Amino acid sequence: MLTSNSLFAHFGPRGLLGGSLHVGIEYNGIVYLGSKDAGVFISTNNQLVGWTPRPVGLTSGKITALAHSGIELYAATADSGIFIFNGFDGNDRFWKQRNNGLGSLNILSLVAVDTNTIFAGTNGNGLYRTTDKGLNWTAVYSSLLNGKEITALTKGGSRLFALVANGGVFASDNNGATWFDLNDANTHGVTETEHFTYNATTNELLVSNEDGLWVLSSASTTTVPVYTAASTGLPSIHVHSLTNNGTNWYLASHSGVFSTSASSVNWTIANTGLTTTNVGVLVAVGNSLIAGTEKRGVFKSTASALSWTSINTGLANINVYSIACRGDSILATATEYGVIISRTIGTNPIIRNNGLADSLDVTDLEFCENLLFATTSSGGVYVSANLGMAWTKQNEGLTNLNIKRIIYGNGRKYIIDSNGKIFQSDLNGTAWTGADNGLPGNTVATSLAFFANNLVLGTLGNGLYVKQRDASSWTAFNTGLANLNVTGVAYSAGKLYAGTDGSGVFVSDANTAGWTPTAAMSIPHFKNVPTLNPNKVQYMTTVKDWVIATFKGGVVGTFDGGDTWEPAGVQFNLPSYTNIHKASFVPSRLFVTTEKNSAYGQGMAELESVDTVLVVNDNLVNAAAAGTESYHSITSNINWKIASSDSWVTLSANSGLWNSNVKLTVTANTTGAMRTATVTLTGGSITRTITVRQDGTTSIDNTIDAIAIKLYPNPNNGKFILDIGDYDARFVSVFDVAGKQIRTIPVQNKSIIEISGNLLPGIYFVQVKSDKGDVVKKVVVE
Repeated sequence: MLTSNSLFAHFGPRGLLGGSLHVGIEYNGIVYLGSKDAGVFISTNNQLVGWTPRPVGLTSGKITALAHSGIELYAATADSGIFIFNGFDGNDRFWKQRNNGLGSLNILSLVAVDTNTIFAGTNGNGLYRTTDKGLNWTAVYSSLLNGKEITALTKGGSRLFALVANGGVFASDNNGATWFDLNDANTHGVTETEHFTYNATTNELLVSNEDGLWVLSSASTTTVPVYTAASTGLPSIHVHSLTNNGTNWYLASHSGVFSTSASSVNWTIANTGLTTTNVGVLVAVGNSLIAGTEKRGVFKSTASALSWTSINTGLANINVYSIACRGDSILATATEYGVIISRTIGTNPIIRNNGLADSLDVTDLEFCENLLFATTSSGGVYVSANLGMAWTKQNEGLTNLNIKRIIYGNGRKYIIDSNGKIFQSDLNGTAWTGADNGLPGNTVATSLAFFANNLVLGTLGNGLYVKQRDASSWTAFNTGLANLNVTGVAYSAGKLYAGTDGSGVFVSDANTAGWTPTAAMSIPHFKNVPTLNPNKVQYMTTVKDWVIATFKGGVVGTFDGGDTWEPAGVQFNLPSYTNIHKASFVPSRLFVTTEKNSAYGQGMAELESVDTVLVVNDNLVNAAAAGTESYHSITSNINWKIASSDSWVTLSANSGLWNSNVKLTVTANTTGAMRTATVTLTGGSITRTITVRQDGTTSIDNTIDAIAIKLYPNPNNGKFILDIGDYDARFVSVFDVAGKQIRTIPVQNKSIIEISGNLLPGIYFVQVKSDKGDVVKKVVVE
């Protein structure tokens, strides 16, 4: 297995490469390979040194047969019928489905007779033909082929050959109009009749079945078939593929590659250089031979002296379950081989599973500061402090060790188990505690995002919930949300985004639930793949000022609050049939997961910004005299710096790139008097400030759920409503921006409080004191 070092202009494979190939053809020096579940790969040129994935437009990656008409390439699949590779939208080529008239979408074999006429063999539904490049298919009615499993098709001279499972060889000399039996006792009705190859140089047909290999001479003309045994030197094996180059026959099997001279059959094994003996397909091209293997990708050899070398550049057929990035260049992926680490943006990947007992079942990865966490489907949670060189379990407090997600934010890590239950632990904590207080008992959590001191939780069926970081209970946050099946959440520049399973994305102000649908999401080439549904969102995140949403086959983004969605870079090469359950990034590249096609990445330059953005979620902190900690969400598409004017206010970072949550710590006030500091955020020519106010005598805490207390309208003309819900509030106070108390209002068991007065235009703070703590709401009087 190798990694590609090329920088793809579009989304392209990065990280561990290789995979499983089991069908292949050659046309005009170019080799076309089909995988079991990752689509089609085409040699980059006739030098056979690398591969280009061609998955766009395919609704299935399960390739069963390939054919070339001299103009177009055709691909058959196990579950989605037949595709033709002749689409073009000005950027790249893509596949178009061609199934009209087919009685089955499980296709086993293809052969092109001319530029318009193609035959397709099905799995139990006989033979079909098209004379218009697949626009329309009609059944070929023959008592010999009707209802049969057509395992292979080929042509020799003007004759067509069809191989029938457990039936043998059948032929047609009139372009498929009628068919006749071309068997003798060695091939008729024998089981495991699956492969044959026609040798144009010797005019012979080599056939495999349960009884061995058989050669038919004068194959393109004879009507009295006589098959001779051709298994000399061959051990008992299961044949996967047959081919020839005129001079030699070649065979692929679970025991590797075998070859023999066509003139004198005596098979010899030829596995030198192969890292596996499970070979799925052989393709002869010129003086070269290509071998597609199970799991280990593609190998190349000269046809005359077989000695194999790996050529996996661009070949992406590795199962990837999760992806996580850190710093400028570190990429971690969870794959079918375990955890893969790259320090160079996906190149030079290294498998690191030491101590990770459940390494083949890693479900998610996440960097929590400098620690790398892995969740698994049966072993719970693992942590590594050295990029996977050593892993240790961290399962204290967990009873269900089937963990699906891990998310980190604001100094805590959170996991979601297979039952949809959510647990939390501090960054350096080793024990997990339940974090579902206030959620309905049937809640299935799916996703989590952070904004300022708050968390927003997406669930299936119950919508969204919010709470402050240290609050004890969640509160529903669903007003206006038309679809409660939330699959992804994200925060950017004061707005929350909720991706749903079927209704696209909704957007709301982060402080008050008022969800509205964003614009429809689409990608131009999706019109050619009607089975794709951009409304079924699978994951959401933010990159710079972009909010990213993924769905099967595509990645889109918005930078205008959801008014428009753009393809998040050029989508070609990204498999249309793959689910995309996670995205992550380093400054230079955006990465996404695919189920079968390795990690895909593209240059971050394709996510262009229109304007310079630097936004902080709030511009004022009211701190208790005893001190406090608060988090502040920065949305940015540039580098920024942040600094405090006073030593009693410290920050968790002094600079950053793009989006971040910065922790602001206010020390205890021992002066006895109110004090004020300024935190300054700068980026480019933009400056933002956060005023930090700390009272020496009055404690103004943010210890209860600010989301549950509503203030409206805001801004207003000095008259507004305060809805405190079911909190047992004692009184409400109004302060000006300097911390001076303007007035105090007794609550007297009210839940709705109307506040009015001669307030001059400006910023004020409304403090609610309750049995559960204090909260402050900012209000703007115009």
